[in-house]
Amino acid sequence: MLFRSRCNGSGSIPWERVRVDSAGNVYFVARAEWANQTYISSNDANFTPVYGPVNSFGEGVLAKINSSGIFQWVVQTGTIQQDGGRSGRVSSINDVAIDDATGDVYMVGIMNGPGGQSYSGPAYCNLYSAGSTTVFKSFVPVGGGDCVVAKLNSSGVYQWASNVSPTWSGATIAYSSTNGVIVTGYYTNTTISIYNSSGTLYGTLPAGNSGASDVYVVKYSASTGTVTGSLKLTSAAANQSYVPSSCALDSSGAYAYIASTYTGGSGT
Repeated sequence: MLFRSRCNGSGSIPWERVRVDSAGNVYFVARAEWANQTYISSNDANFTPVYGPVNSFGEGVLAKINSSGIFQWVVQTGTIQQDGGRSGRVSSINDVAIDDATGDVYMVGIMNGPGGQSYSGPAYCNLYSAGSTTVFKSFVPVGGGDCVVAKLNSSGVYQWASNVSPTWSGATIAYSSTNGVIVTGYYTNTTISIYNSSGTLYGTLPAGNSGASDVYVVKYSASTGTVTGSLKLTSAAANQSYVPSSCALDSSGAYAYIASTYTGGSGT
């Protein structure tokens, strides 16, 4: 064992993905059951991240640790509203991709919506850069929630953020220096809207079959967060489902590869 760094808290902390860049830096994404986790570097020193107010049942966590096991920065994000004592809905960061040349970080997650409950306040989810209490961008998820896609620089400072709404998952992300960023997730029987990082609508993908879940794939410009393409992988009939688990781009960026589980029969 070269080092051991850890994250402690009052609730469970499901780790979603771990990535390593060419310099040996380690990035992990997770969902913390409660806010205000304790981050402990390999030298047993506590690392105290700075971010704006969060108050929810689950928080998305993205952390960078150097090759010696020392925390460099932590981005922790989640819903902030309460209504009648009910906490905001769960958010999570599900996957991360790294640009080895620049150290830029691309993340994808899900910020859950009200799910039939009524919450007060203008925003359910705020994004804060590492070390900042200033809101970079706010999202108001609807229905099951929004897929949130974002770029941070090597210091954990947000460069852009965008969303796909409403979806049930922002599952995986891949980056290529020649062909940008792709994200995948799944959605159920509803039309979804795809937004550029500027907040303008790029377009929509149609609803699939009743009771089914379909995969969406969205491609972004890595530098600006502008959407450059989208498609869906759809079930052939009702009650058939795709759920993506990983994606990748080849070295040229010309081809994307998506792994997905499928249930219910033949699909297209």
